[in-house]
Amino acid sequence: MAKKKRHTRIKKFDTSKWTGRPKNPKIRHSPVILLIPSGKCPAKLAGTDHQSVLEWAIKLTKMKPEEHTYKPDVYRYWVRDFYNTNSEENALVKKELEKIITKDVKTIKDIEGAARYAKCITKLKKKR
Repeated sequence: MAKKKRHTRIKKFDTSKWTGRPKNPKIRHSPVILLIPSGKCPAKLAGTDHQSVLEWAIKLTKMKPEEHTYKPDVYRYWVRDFYNTNSEENALVKKELEKIITKDVKTIKDIEGAARYAKCITKLKKKR
């Protein structure tokens, strides 16, 4: 019969110097070209006129991660959260979007009329 070991040695580590996770980790997104988003639209669409649709598109572009690029279909997809797909309002908003968003959107500068809109807003703020 073999001898039985009396006590196995347990190694103990000093964990007091371990830093663990950082308190405020920076989230890094990989570059993505988004065609169809998931979930609800993060910004509210106020109306069907050109100004409302432009403001809405700018809000959405500001909310997205910098590394992401939105295809024009992303904006058209999110319109269905506000209006029925076969409604007249949906068609009006999509026509306005065709005028405003003509190419892939990475920054606000890629939106047609966004620079002009920003200038108008800054002028209004200066007058007040």
